[in-house]
Amino acid sequence: RARALVAAGLADILAADNHGDDRCIATALEWLNENEGEEQAIVLLESNPRAILEDRALFEVEPLPLRTSWWSRVRNLLEER
Repeated sequence: RARALVAAGLADILAADNHGDDRCIATALEWLNENEGEEQAIVLLESNPRAILEDRALFEVEPLPLRTSWWSRVRNLLEER
């Protein structure tokens, strides 16, 4: 779900509350970089968190067009029926 929100441009920041958990922000950063989301990573992980702390307006996060395999597209079409 989080990836879909980021891909749609509906997330303003990325944060984690992982006390006693092995998940981390580095996983999200890695996913963004693998999907050509370097600009989104800067806004989500640096610019917007800084803007919140400085009580400024947030920057818009551009949608991240994800590449999907042909098999994923076929599966999505079949699931819609």
